[in-house]
Amino acid sequence: MNMLTTVAMYDFATDGTIQGGDTYPNSVNPSYIAPAFYRVYAAYTANTRRTTILDTSYTLLASAQNMTTGLVPDWSVGNRTNTNYGYDATRTPYRIALDYCWSGDMRAKTFSDRIGTFFAGIGAANIVDGYNVTSGAATGSYKNSTFIGPAGAAGVASNKAQLVADAYMRVATDAKAAGTNYYDRSWALFTVMLMTGNFVNFQSP
Repeated sequence: MNMLTTVAMYDFATDGTIQGGDTYPNSVNPSYIAPAFYRVYAAYTANTRRTTILDTSYTLLASAQNMTTGLVPDWSVGNRTNTNYGYDATRTPYRIALDYCWSGDMRAKTFSDRIGTFFAGIGAANIVDGYNVTSGAATGSYKNSTFIGPAGAAGVASNKAQLVADAYMRVATDAKAAGTNYYDRSWALFTVMLMTGNFVNFQSP
């Protein structure tokens, strides 16, 4: 309880805006936003401020998301602002898809539909590690679970069955491969659990 209270107090501005950490206190990284867990924390602590944080987070996501590509940048506010969908931003589709799967929030659905459509159009086999947010042009060349898995998660929330099936086939091996680096393996595991319905919200009735 004390830790959750401390996080709410110091990791978010008074208006509910998530902070970029001690080094970038006035910057916003969309991939830091985790609405599914804000709901869990709110239920556990009975702290109504979590509702403000949740609503502000979705406002920030809507402003950061490109309406054409559906992508978000690694940093969207402050002195780190850029136009790169990179190793930070790639975590965002998973976090928002998880909220839709757990809560059915239509803001999560809208976000996921846009980015899920983008990646379904590319195809899981062609997803690489970086895109320009505005144009959708590839800026990376490597193919890995850190990018393919979250795209598949967005496919779950946006009903892109082929994207989900193809993404799963490509990341399931990484989820249990001892030789995979920790970052790839972690995102492979998280996203495989979501794609198979095994990332469970134990607070659900």
